[in-house]
Amino acid sequence: MKNWIRQHFVFLSILLFYLLLFLPFIGMVHLFDWDEINFAEAAREMIVSGDWFNVQINFEPFWEKPPFFIWLQALSMKIFGVNEFAARFPNVIIGLVTLIVLYFPLLKRYGKQAAIFSLLFYLGSFTPHFYFKSGIIDPLFNLFIYLGALFLVQSIEAKARIHFFYAGLFLGFAVVTKGPVALLLVGLTGLVYQIYYRINFYSLRSIGLLISGLLLVLGIVFGLQVYQNGLWFLKEF
Repeated sequence: MKNWIRQHFVFLSILLFYLLLFLPFIGMVHLFDWDEINFAEAAREMIVSGDWFNVQINFEPFWEKPPFFIWLQALSMKIFGVNEFAARFPNVIIGLVTLIVLYFPLLKRYGKQAAIFSLLFYLGSFTPHFYFKSGIIDPLFNLFIYLGALFLVQSIEAKARIHFFYAGLFLGFAVVTKGPVALLLVGLTGLVYQIYYRINFYSLRSIGLLISGLLLVLGIVFGLQVYQNGLWFLKEF
């Protein structure tokens, strides 16, 4: 354990610096964006109404966004109270997880120096720096998109078909976080990767594993929604 900590000391220092830089200040500014306000209000109404399955604004159905991120905000509000800190806290943790899952694939593929500098460039760029202090959906959506694409690539490079199933799972989580645009983003990533590296097209078995992981997540969330609200829910969504 000591050797592992010594080996990854710089990486662990970046994580600690990230928490010290982001965590203490996220509650000091009022919610300022339309999305921030609506998502936080939807989370508050989940707690007040006791309906954790349907996203609501003004206690009316709000079908524009799926519930996954709202659940995280509602859980945060149950712990920290209904305030700006609680609305933004999930994205600080999502940012921490993002740094971790970026570091280790880069470390394995390109080495420690490339992994460390990549994290520093990523963390210092405007969009992550802003997003991880916000209460909007995009950081979680981006994380699931990245993990879906990562497992899609690893399934080819490691010749491990089970990674197609994991890619499908994370693709499903991306859909229940923000919507079906995730299918396009990961699908295009896989297609470009195939063309660039001149890889044969995925087998039907591999595609079946990916679809199985995807449908497992979608079936649980959207299947229950359809059961509860009827097929009109899909049209509204």
